Amino acid sequence: MIIEDFGPEYGEYQGKKTLFRCPLDFQGEYVVKKGTERIGSSAFVWSEKLTSVVLPDSLSEIGVTAFYGCESLKHIAIPQNVNRIFHDAFQHCDFESIVVDPKNEWLTSRSKKCNAIIIKKESGDDNYKAGDLILGCKNTIIPAGVKRIFIKAFYCSSIKEVHIPKSVRVIRLNAFALCKDLETVTFEEGVREIESAAFVGCESLKSLYIPASVKKLGNDGFTDNAFGYCSGLTSIEVSPDNPVYDSRNNCNAIIETEKDKLVSACKNTIIPEGIKIIGKHAFAGCRISSISIPQSVTTIEEYAFQDCDFETFVWPAQVTSINNYMFANCNKLKSLIIPEGVIRFKQTAFWDCPELVTIELPSTLTEIPNFSITPVALGSLDKLQSIIVPPGTKDRFAEIFSQTENEDAIPFIKEKQ
Repeated sequence: MIIEDFGPEYGEYQGKKTLFRCPLDFQGEYVVKKGTERIGSSAFVWSEKLTSVVLPDSLSEIGVTAFYGCESLKHIAIPQNVNRIFHDAFQHCDFESIVVDPKNEWLTSRSKKCNAIIIKKESGDDNYKAGDLILGCKNTIIPAGVKRIFIKAFYCSSIKEVHIPKSVRVIRLNAFALCKDLETVTFEEGVREIESAAFVGCESLKSLYIPASVKKLGNDGFTDNAFGYCSGLTSIEVSPDNPVYDSRNNCNAIIETEKDKLVSACKNTIIPEGIKIIGKHAFAGCRISSISIPQSVTTIEEYAFQDCDFETFVWPAQVTSINNYMFANCNKLKSLIIPEGVIRFKQTAFWDCPELVTIELPSTLTEIPNFSITPVALGSLDKLQSIIVPPGTKDRFAEIFSQTENEDAIPFIKEKQ
């Protein structure tokens, strides 16, 4: 339903006067008409030349991805009657200041220095709880009293320094994801959980100290690593008083103590003897070019070495299975040696490794998945020169490749001399 006196971009949705869409290619300051109660989903999406927006006091809701990608929008003022801000409403907006009207009953920005939106009073949205910081920016100072840093609260922000006060209990999924300028993060004792990928892609982060209060990192089924793709990370330390995690022997890693499982690593990590499991995404994006894996390791989970800079990798013989996406996007990998004892590798183990020149396979290998050594799986076969197999096994491997839709790889099979 179009509201004629408001103009074609306005209408009614669920009984509320709604701005559905900002005019395409709008430039400068946009003043939302008085009486508007709702900013619709994607109303300003990718309005890259929008420099300012004035929201009326009548406004109560801001929809999903309403201001997504408004990269020139540096300041936002939330009026007194807004009580619902849906997810990703301001994603990819690199704000310099955020202010909530002090008369607002549901939301607050605490003080001028805070520069964030914090839930003051729950409004029926089950996702948000009082004390949640739901949106931050490059100049945010997280105030005492905040209980959770919400999903994507600082996503892609250019914030450089973060101090997490002791009131914060949980840092949620992707809270600081892709904050590429983030150099320093400090945690006061009090943080209990840092969810998966909370700091993924913070490539300027140099060091990390995990306090004794942290009892859970990741563990949502997708990844155990809250700090993947922090390619600049060189130092990791866990408080010696932490009962769940440790960084034994100055290994520059986070280890889940009870399971002897390495869950987060960096470019200076040394895997200690006694580690049994290397977790999902543990080294992902570390850009390491070599690593020594001790005999104690018997399991290496999916994505463990994704986006690393290996040129040659000798798989540890005691780990008999190579999981999916193990070397995904390892674009410098030229030589992969799979020793005797390994019995299988998963279909996407070598996903997008287009620089592979040689692959050495063992006689113990009994499972080769369909389409696993193809141009699609590896990204290309242009550089592949040889698939080396034990003496007397060329015909056997050719038959296996034929039966598993890997015919393109058959011409590269060569017996080891």
